[in-house]
Amino acid sequence: MTLPWVITFSVQTALLLIVAATLLGLMRRITPLLESSGADVSGTMARGPGGLEPGETVGPFTALDLSGNPVTLDGVRKSGDVLLLLRAACGPCEHLLESLDPASDREVMDRVLAVVSDPAEAELMGLSARGIRVVVQQKNAVFDALATRATPFAFVIGRDGRIAGKRIPTSADDLRALLVLTRERQHENGGERSSRPTEPAQAQ
Repeated sequence: MTLPWVITFSVQTALLLIVAATLLGLMRRITPLLESSGADVSGTMARGPGGLEPGETVGPFTALDLSGNPVTLDGVRKSGDVLLLLRAACGPCEHLLESLDPASDREVMDRVLAVVSDPAEAELMGLSARGIRVVVQQKNAVFDALATRATPFAFVIGRDGRIAGKRIPTSADDLRALLVLTRERQHENGGERSSRPTEPAQAQ
């Protein structure tokens, strides 16, 4: 083993260690920035675009309404409300919202929880102005619990904490169909209904 070879090996080893240390330091600096921006770096969502299937258990989540009150899996499964996943600048989402008529679709709109990632999204889409309740998730908590980022997407969670039904909604009729499914499950299972009163469904 010659002296030049030893020197070359030592230099290469030192360079590799320097590069590794630099990359490690860079990752440590970038990760908090991604987390603070709301980016998903945890890899917790393990499903594809369609999310959980009917009968699968929903993982726990906690989000907030616009008044800062917690919205949890336990509360949603007891109410039987529809979780409607939305994003701003989503063409199909905008089309769905435009199709809702506050007069004829009031019952449907009252039973929807619109899930967004930022209050600014809710304002941009005019959700509160339309009389639709808003749930603001933190770091995609609700999206991850349902294992999808697809929008618009509507889910009903049964009282057993499992997916009772889901649909890609294009109109109030699609949301109404999910509410019918919710009522059927409530009737079959007995159990408590949501404490919030609802009006009779509009005649078709």
